Parts: sequence; structure tokens; C-alpha cells
Amino acid sequence: MPPRRLLLLSGLALALTACRKSTPHPAEHVVVAPQSVPAPAPADLGDDCADVGGVRACFRKSCPDGVCRVPRPLPDAPHVGRWRCSGSSEKRVCRDSALDASRFECRGALCIQRTPHLPDDGQWECAAFDGAVLCRSIAPAAGIVAGPPDPAFRCGKRRGHPGERVCVDFSPDMPGPGAWRCYFQHLGGVIERRCERGGHTPLGGGCSGGCSKGATCVSSHCLPLPPHPDCWFDKDCGNGRCELGTCRSAT
Repeated sequence: MPPRRLLLLSGLALALTACRKSTPHPAEHVVVAPQSVPAPAPADLGDDCADVGGVRACFRKSCPDGVCRVPRPLPDAPHVGRWRCSGSSEKRVCRDSALDASRFECRGALCIQRTPHLPDDGQWECAAFDGAVLCRSIAPAAGIVAGPPDPAFRCGKRRGHPGERVCVDFSPDMPGPGAWRCYFQHLGGVIERRCERGGHTPLGGGCSGGCSKGATCVSSHCLPLPPHPDCWFDKDCGNGRCELGTCRSAT
């Protein structure tokens, strides 16, 4: 009978051989998604601009209703998927959206994004409004090293709720072109985004059918009024209304 040590060594050799055989060969062509790449927007009017769906807006007092439409340049770089951009003028950069969130999984009329974009690694409650995403903070990140915040969100302090923030994203991921009725599902600390075909004209879309509250028609596109995120409910605004996360006068 072979010594016990010899049997153990033989078993180890067989295991290593099995591992090598089960390891797949690397793909011959690997597409690496780029990190943040420059995407300057020379036509921006100042430093307060944002992508709105497939178009771009700048918020400036000299513009009608405080908002102007400007060109939305894309990076001169290859990518697979959708660009998610932040910053203004020469400081604008874009990043492949799939690096920080999952793609939509569609079955029939329902599309689900298992890991949507959130303002940061904390706990959030979120809602969707005609092509925009609005989130309010519930608790900071716990038990993990928090990563950097998502710069595509615009955030502010919620009125009457010390320590709570409200953030809005005017260009969230969408399953495809056209109007979608989206909502968030909160399940045991896990948050996912669900979308179905239909709904009102999304932000950035044409305004022939009218624009949602908190938006105005500029150059034939529905664009948000100047944002100053500070509310979640109408009651946060006293006698005003909460529209896309910003308190507006009720008149």
C-alpha cells in the first residue's frame, strides 16, 4: 500500500490538474470600458449646466424662465453603453454608466435595473418623476468604506429636516427611447428601479404634449426650471409646491 503522504501528494496533483483544465482560456479580444474621460462643453453658459435626457440645459437668470438649451457634446472615445456626464464647460467629464450601475433586464413590458445609480453609498429613498430621479437620504453608509458621491446628482438640504438631504438626477438611465413610467422598489434594504412603457413626456423630450410640473418648454424641449433641491413633499414648502425636488411658489 502506498504511504499516506504519497496518496495525499497524488490527490493534490490531480486537483491542480482539474483546476487547470476547468479554467477557461482568456478571450482574444477584451473591450475595457473607459473611466472618466474629458467631454468639454464650450457652449455652456457658465458653470451651472446639466444633461437632461438626451439634451443639455444651462441655468442662468438671463435665459427665459432661467433655463437655456445648449449643445450636448459626447466624448471623443469608444464606449459600450451610455455616457453619464457631470460638470460644466471645460471641466465636464463623462463615464460609462455601466461602471457604476447595472443595465436594465427587460422581460415583456417590464424592465428592471437591479443596481441603479444613487447619490452615494448611504441609504436612500427614491422616486421617479417624468424622466428625473429624486432621492432623500435616510442614513449614511454603515459598515463599509463609502465611495465618492455620484456627481451627476444635484443635492441640497431638505427644509425642516436637519441632517437630511434631497438629490435630483435629470438624466438617469432609461431602458430605451421614448416615454417610460418608472418607479423604485425598496425590498429589505435593497433598492431597484423598474420601468414600463408609457407615461408623460420625459424631461429632455419634445413639449408638443406639454411639460411636467417643474419644467418649461425651451427650444421645443421640456427642460427643468433652475434646481435648488430642498424638498420631498409639498408640505416642506409651506404655501408652495415641491416640484422635482425644489420648492416653487404656488401662484
